[in-house]
Amino acid sequence: MKRKNTHMLPGILGFLTLLLSPVAGECQNQDSEWRRLNEQGNKLCESGQYAEAEKVLLSALAEAQKSGLADSRLATSQNNLAACYHAEARYAEAAELYERALGSGKTPPSQTSKRSRSS
Repeated sequence: MKRKNTHMLPGILGFLTLLLSPVAGECQNQDSEWRRLNEQGNKLCESGQYAEAEKVLLSALAEAQKSGLADSRLATSQNNLAACYHAEARYAEAAELYERALGSGKTPPSQTSKRSRSS
């Protein structure tokens, strides 16, 4: 029976840990920035500062898109921005973002910000 080369496993795992540590740290930094932006945007919206809230929540949405992953951050960002638009009586824009947050949207989220500026 052949013996497996397991003596190299700890070295390989250590190397991979060192290699991936900066990536994990960067993801954690992006996540904390994303959380901060969402919290700030939600507070601004709740206090009726809609224009400033929109800017901050669009930044949170952009931060969520940076990850390139279709995770809950993107849906949460879309939902938060939609809720702010709804509070401001921008119902059509809110409905579009709510649909995207549910995964049924066809247009990339960045198109919403362009359309709202041209209106």
